[in-house]
Amino acid sequence: MKSTMTTRPKPRNTFSQVLVVALATLMAMPVHAAVEVPPVPPSSGNGIPPNILFILDDSGSMSYPAMPAERRSNQFSDRIQDKSYVHNVLYYNPDIDYRAWMDWTGSRQSEGTSYGEALADAVYASQPIDLSNMHSCGTSRENDSDIEICGGDQVFFVPKDLTRTDTTYLNNADNYYRFTIKSNLQIIRSDQDGTGNEVRQTPSRSGGKPRRSEQDERNNYATWFSYHRTRMKAAKAGASEAFGGLPEDRYRVGFTTIWGRDKLDIPVGSDNGLFRGDNRETWFGRLFGARSSSTTPLRRALQSAGDYFSSSAVDGPYGGDLNAQGEQFQCRQNFSILTSDGYWNGGSPSSVGNADNTAGDEHRAPDNPDGSAGRIYSYQPAAPYQDNQSDTLADVAMRYWKSDLRPGMENVVPVSVANPAFWQHMVTFSLSIGLSGSTGFDSVDDVPVDYASWPNPHSSNPARIDDLLHAAVNGRGEFVAAADPAAFAEGLKDALGVIANRTSSASNVAASSTSVGSDTKLFQARYLSGDWSGELIAYPVTSSGVNSLSPVWEASEQLPDWGDRRIYTTDSTGAKGSFPTATQQSELGSSSNGHSYADYIKGDDSGETTNNNGDLRARSSLLGDIIHSSPYYAAPTDTVYVGANDGMLHAFNGTNGRERFAYVPRGVDMSELKELAALDYEHRYFVDGPVVVSDRALTQTATHPNGRDLLVGTLGRGGKGVFALDVSNPGGFNATDVLFDTAGDGDMGLVTGAPIIAKLNDGSVSAIFGNGINSTNGRAVLWVINVDNGAVKKVDTGVGGDNGLSAPRGWDSDGDGDVDLLYAGDQKGNLWKFDLSHTNKSQWDVAIGGNNPQPLFTATDASGNPQPITGGVSIGIDPVTYRRWIFFGTGRLLNEDDLWNNDGSPNLSIQSMYGIIDDNAAIGTRAQNDGQGDANGLVERSIETTGAAADGTPVRSFETAVDSIGVNKRGWFIDMLTPPSSQAEGERVIGNPQVMASVLLTSSIIPSQDPCVPGGRGYINALNAFTGASVGEHFFDLDGDGNPSNDQVGGNPVGSIDLGLGMVTDAVLIDNGAGTGYLAAGGSAGGPPEDTPTGVPSASGRISWREMQRR
Repeated sequence: MKSTMTTRPKPRNTFSQVLVVALATLMAMPVHAAVEVPPVPPSSGNGIPPNILFILDDSGSMSYPAMPAERRSNQFSDRIQDKSYVHNVLYYNPDIDYRAWMDWTGSRQSEGTSYGEALADAVYASQPIDLSNMHSCGTSRENDSDIEICGGDQVFFVPKDLTRTDTTYLNNADNYYRFTIKSNLQIIRSDQDGTGNEVRQTPSRSGGKPRRSEQDERNNYATWFSYHRTRMKAAKAGASEAFGGLPEDRYRVGFTTIWGRDKLDIPVGSDNGLFRGDNRETWFGRLFGARSSSTTPLRRALQSAGDYFSSSAVDGPYGGDLNAQGEQFQCRQNFSILTSDGYWNGGSPSSVGNADNTAGDEHRAPDNPDGSAGRIYSYQPAAPYQDNQSDTLADVAMRYWKSDLRPGMENVVPVSVANPAFWQHMVTFSLSIGLSGSTGFDSVDDVPVDYASWPNPHSSNPARIDDLLHAAVNGRGEFVAAADPAAFAEGLKDALGVIANRTSSASNVAASSTSVGSDTKLFQARYLSGDWSGELIAYPVTSSGVNSLSPVWEASEQLPDWGDRRIYTTDSTGAKGSFPTATQQSELGSSSNGHSYADYIKGDDSGETTNNNGDLRARSSLLGDIIHSSPYYAAPTDTVYVGANDGMLHAFNGTNGRERFAYVPRGVDMSELKELAALDYEHRYFVDGPVVVSDRALTQTATHPNGRDLLVGTLGRGGKGVFALDVSNPGGFNATDVLFDTAGDGDMGLVTGAPIIAKLNDGSVSAIFGNGINSTNGRAVLWVINVDNGAVKKVDTGVGGDNGLSAPRGWDSDGDGDVDLLYAGDQKGNLWKFDLSHTNKSQWDVAIGGNNPQPLFTATDASGNPQPITGGVSIGIDPVTYRRWIFFGTGRLLNEDDLWNNDGSPNLSIQSMYGIIDDNAAIGTRAQNDGQGDANGLVERSIETTGAAADGTPVRSFETAVDSIGVNKRGWFIDMLTPPSSQAEGERVIGNPQVMASVLLTSSIIPSQDPCVPGGRGYINALNAFTGASVGEHFFDLDGDGNPSNDQVGGNPVGSIDLGLGMVTDAVLIDNGAGTGYLAAGGSAGGPPEDTPTGVPSASGRISWREMQRR
């Protein structure tokens, strides 16, 4: 059994490493060195490359030049049944721009693309002939028979009306033109019988595409002849295209055929088996060298794949990768992709039987971290999996899915909605080339969940195609019935895309209301790693909670046609207008095939590889991945705003999800943005930061007495930029509503903390934000920008050394509606207080220390190591003492250094939650205020007990409730250590705490250091804000019985809950109108949001700065 990993060498080719030396908190480093920010989130789950075994059909029929008919070349005649692509889907189609096979380098084969040198062999790129010369001949071996292929007149048929698709029209030979490429190289169009109405002309093409020249048409025909003419050549073309687009370092790929010829096991001993370099070259060599002969033993071929994935050999499928000691990884996923052009035959598989009608063994996942039992699963025969037949292909797929292929390993294979298997197993994908079955189902999704009428594959050939589909159902994969070579290639790409993608979420959810109403919705952003597409989903909310099974809408399905979208921008020169401006168009340019990158970014898919002549990356969704930008709902205009890594801020109608407008900020680098279209696209961030919208009541001025909806957004990890828009009328938004868009300043870093929008004492309405990490100057700086004139005021703390200021929070001390004080943390653990109470902004400054600015407090662990404050802060007034409290948590999750120490051991630095009293004087550090002999110290609290709720949900409790922290104390802290042994697990807080009445709500996360457990886990925590102990009245009502007082752990109220969402995001609280509420959150596991009942109603919704009111 694989033991828990305690050390890990630094991965190669992942992130460059930066050793951060902890200096004295107030001492700036003499040389600024940027903090490495990797291009993918740590929670993306791309840890252990999966195994993929491609199984090519090398039966004799694969050499045929016809499909679906089984005919050799020497059986062809000049008739539409043989030589029209309508009836023989393999035959030449002038509407397609044919391409030679892609080799392992991504280049195309160079031979066989000219009419005078076409390649005649049925399976190999060999036997060159001159197609214009009837005496130029080569040998083609078709189903074990040698056939002579010679040049001469080449004939193909094309329907006269390319828009007609009905069989009555297409079955009438008189509705076709006959095209002949003569030996004199002229192309002649005539009636289908070859007589009359002769015209020297190349074929017309669909969609308004221009006719080719004769030379281009001949060369296109030659390329088809050389690389697509037979089933095997088309399969090699599709496989080279699909696997040629696989990134080099994310997959391990093997090759075999249904006869086991030219088998290539995953080369674990070479570069850990990764699909690059020599491994990639060898794989493509095996593909292009595959021959065609004999029958179609699909069942035994799939069984052989399952046996391979059961191997425990050191160089077997679980070995290698990320582990210098050669340790095998129990979370490695196994995928087989089985292709066939026909019906299986040959001998039966051994020891399979009726696997899908036989119960499976019981599988157990490891215990949960709190010691409670893990998941248990055993397959029970049920529709749509079971049938009454034995030794079918579906039975083979089921055997290797339901069985634990490595019983000595822990069962920690990643699961998904489509595949619940957490034990070592094989997922089966199947592709039928040119044939369909009898059920009428074309995909796994088409099969009803209660389908129980699988035909008997032992009795008919069409039922054996259905057995291919049934195998994909049982193997929890996908099935494609490819009617033609293009569909085969696309089916392969789709299969590889499913393997690559992992749904995740790293942004917070948002609600349309803080109270349940008839149209209350919860909005969640998600993304697919690997595919890097995004989604914004609206879920209905009722008094019973969030209905995550029935989304109201998904934004990707509601985008307008690309030419109708309203997309605005500010370009690098500062010019505003519709996207793209002339400057941006010049910066973006076009692809080698003339496709506009700007149109692609707007949503034009005509240049994607799924279309003819396409050379741009195919997308499953036109909405880019949404990772760290959280949706923000503006109630007055019913609009949801969110940033995406397609380069845009998006505004969606909250009712129907239709995009109202989009905005491309000035700081988006066009040279990087066009890389979205690259076939080998590596993820980048673009508009990845937080978005906030002002409350109109908080922006009322003499000029705007009714207030405005002002939006401020940041690029986050996507760049050093912040922008402001007037979104009072999103339906009529245009470029004149851009208020400012700033980028490039030396004090501007990657602004990942949420800005605030507020009226200030100089009479302005301003955007206020911390400068974030990686500014050129490297210090923590507060920015204040007047939204009307763009005037900038910066308050520099003077503390540098890879520093940056996090999200600020404002306070109105005198109740006049203007922000007087601001609080924000930095990377060095400093909690800063800023004084903006003067009417003259030149006097705005750090509130403590005068000419020698001092933080209000510096967070350190018990050993004095700084604890970074990367999330937000919250502010509250103790209703008993009326003292002002500041709440925050510590920790960071930006790069590998936040997960691993330089020696390869896990980074389990101790982080804390804090409640600090602001008495207008610096507190210093914890070491100076540890409560030992100091009446003014911080009170140490703890996580008291861990356990599980009745349904197994992990829960915790804090210390027993108390009335106060004691006289003259300055606050409290909780080190996030797991009882009873005070174990450090790397728990940290990177989000925004919330105060509701006297309850402090935080989300804490525990990233996984095990590459087999991507994403990690986390807790939603509720404790008394002003004591740091358990709440006096129970908060969580876990069983939903309306009586939270019976939800306890260790004798104390439940104070923390792990909803099973992975690393949990900040929670939203919704009042159900019955004296209780619901708390909803998302997480890195990527599933729909979860909710849990609470024993107190939510106090207020999330606004730009909720502490505006004086309390």
